[in-house]
Amino acid sequence: MKSLKSLSLEEIEYEIRETPYGTFRRFVYENGTSFEEYTSHYHIGSLPFYHRTKGKCPETGRRK
Repeated sequence: MKSLKSLSLEEIEYEIRETPYGTFRRFVYENGTSFEEYTSHYHIGSLPFYHRTKGKCPETGRRK
């Protein structure tokens, strides 16, 4: 599989969806692969109660 370049110097246009429980962020690369992230609004200290990611982050080019 070809490596995906980092888009860190570009403005990232995420598809963002807010729910009463958390925030979904999604970015689809030109080749059809995607990055998805969910972060709960509820926190324990400074950490989110639930945080899930899938795919390579367009900001860093690495898996989160």
